[in-house]
Amino acid sequence: MQQMKILQIELYKSGRLEKGFNYRYFVPELINCQWQWSDPLLSTLLEKASFSLGELNSFARLVPNKDLYFENLTRVREKNDLLHWLKYFLIGVDETARESSNTLSAILSLRGRLEKTLSNTAGRRTDTALMLLMHLFEQPVIRIKQVEKICGLSTKAANDLVGLFQQHGILKETSGQARYRIFCFEPYLSLFN
Repeated sequence: MQQMKILQIELYKSGRLEKGFNYRYFVPELINCQWQWSDPLLSTLLEKASFSLGELNSFARLVPNKDLYFENLTRVREKNDLLHWLKYFLIGVDETARESSNTLSAILSLRGRLEKTLSNTAGRRTDTALMLLMHLFEQPVIRIKQVEKICGLSTKAANDLVGLFQQHGILKETSGQARYRIFCFEPYLSLFN
């Protein structure tokens, strides 16, 4: 009950406390091994927020400390402190969105830099090199046979193109084999670590 009074005081100070509105506790119910909220508006809000987080692919980033995450959920269940959990959740969403934005900026910067490098050094193979580069952003691990199919090249021409990419540090051979080599788009993959 003390938490509710504090919340009402905070709302009053910010000018958001409506007189005559019935403020009540939101009590979660355990349905099918999941906590569901009795208030349909709150359930919808939390469901949409969870879905958005899934789109950010960020549960691991949002919850680096799983103990703290579950401690906050338990605090909601035991002390009905939903406001604290929502603050924690929204801070995680904000941090994840910022990280995603920074990663996207780094990807666009990398793409521009590599396009410029290949345009200046690939000579008459520029179009083919740029075609392979665009494919590497979709599929960052590749073999020579795939380069042949993507670019419509012979085996020798595909090997030469991959060699050019290796010289510029775009591709790195990871299999350690003489045949059926596997190449990784290392600068791109390193942005996600």
